[in-house]
Order: sequence, then structure tokens, then C-alpha cells
Amino acid sequence: MRPALRQALGGLVLIVMAASAAYANNTAGIRDALPPPAVRAAPAESNGSPEGAGPALRSLPWWQPVAQLRGNGDATTEVFDVGPEAIQWRVTWTCAAGRFAATPLLGSGKRGREVVPETPCGEQDQGYAVSSGSLALDVEATGSWTAEVEQQVDVPKVEPLLPGMQTPGAAVLSGGDVYGVDRTGSGRVELHRLPDGSHVLRLVDFSVSINSELEVQLSTVPAPRSTADVVGPAFVSVAALEATAGTMNFVVPAGVDLARYRSVVIWCEVTRNAYAAAVLRR
Repeated sequence: MRPALRQALGGLVLIVMAASAAYANNTAGIRDALPPPAVRAAPAESNGSPEGAGPALRSLPWWQPVAQLRGNGDATTEVFDVGPEAIQWRVTWTCAAGRFAATPLLGSGKRGREVVPETPCGEQDQGYAVSSGSLALDVEATGSWTAEVEQQVDVPKVEPLLPGMQTPGAAVLSGGDVYGVDRTGSGRVELHRLPDGSHVLRLVDFSVSINSELEVQLSTVPAPRSTADVVGPAFVSVAALEATAGTMNFVVPAGVDLARYRSVVIWCEVTRNAYAAAVLRR
């Protein structure tokens, strides 16, 4: 290879490496402006949005309750619906004594693949399936049992106001807009006081870059702009972030001195990154 060509290729490799490092470190917000395909929005119609409404928010997949079932011995359960948007569904079951097995009964009347093979009763266990539509379970058991059905979805998680949040004596103490720190973030945070003296953090129309192991924290830092800002100062963990898009409530642990905390941070302990934040303005 000619020296000039070798030198040119070497320079190109260095440029590619530098660009890769800049993207990985989110230099000048380049990764936020050009997120990887995994965090781009899916077509709107995939989560029930009106056609032509534009891209829909997608969330980290989370488990949505579908049905609570119980019985004693062999039984055919009530019908439950697994939506077409479900990635998969699962049965979490317990039984008192003997053995337990469950097979889906499809809307056509056919039997699906066994979701729980015959298993001795003991500690709580789970079985998984991917069929959808109106279903029931054909349960074979020798004693009392309970079964919770959940579906895994990646649509935004939308929770109503908790009881007491709109009653006399309730108040919104502070709030602020969500902004990106090391990743993208949007929406709004509200700190509610309930009449019984408890407090709830509510994320409204919220979205953050998709990742697992995220949590909601209260920080003493007034307006964090980097991970370095929030590493060291006092914080308190409020709750794990099950979904990365939607409107959600998080009860603040009892005994937390809220006068100390000035912001909310979306934190990833695995990578030690502050994903997003919001200033709590009173």
C-alpha cells in the first residue's frame, strides 16, 4: 500500500473513532439529536393512535394487569382479553397443595400451548405465552389456587390522579419541566401534598430515553445539568421507573424532608448516569 494511501486511511480511522467517542459521550448533545433506532418512535397506529397523528411515544416494555383469577381444583376461568399490542403475556400463580397446570383456551375454542406445565405447588411461579385476543385458562389443580394475568406492552403508562389528589386540602406544592441531562427527556413533574400529609410525585406527559434500571430521585441540587452535578450531593430514591413514557404517580417515602430537595432526577444506577431532570419551582 502506498504511504500516502496508508496515511489517508489512518486519518479516516481516527476520524471515525473520534466521532464514535463523541456520540457515546453525547458531546454537544449529538446523541440526543440523533438517537439510536431503538429509541425512535414507532408508527402511531401501532398503539391505537389515530392514523396520521404522527409518531407515537414508545416506552420501555412494562407489565400491565389484565385479570385476577382464583379457584379451587379444576376450573375454566372467566374470559380475559390480551390486546393486539401485547408483546407477550404471563401468568403468575400460587397454589396451596398438590399440583397446578394451565392451558389457554383461544377464542376459536381451540386449546393453545400449555402456559403452565403440571407443576408441584410451592412458591410463586410464572408461565409465559404470546397468543392474543379473548382467552380463558383451563386449570388443572388439586387444591385452591390464584393466578394473575399481565400483558407486556411498550405503550405509555397512563395513571389517573390518586384518591385525595383533588379533594379539599390537597395542593400542588411545586413543579417544573423535564429536560435532558445525559439523555433526552420531556414532560412535567408535579409535587402533590395530600390531605393526610403524604406526598406524591406525578410525571405528566413524560418521556425519557429508553433504558432499564432507571429510577426517580429527589436531589438537593437546584438545577442539575450533568451527571457530575448530582454525584455527591444528598438525594433520596423515590421509586423505580417501570415505564419510560406516560403519566405516572410515585408516593414519596414517609419521613422525607421535602424542604431539602430542589429537583427531580431520572437516574440509572447501572451506568451511573443522570438521564433527565426537572427543577421543583415553588
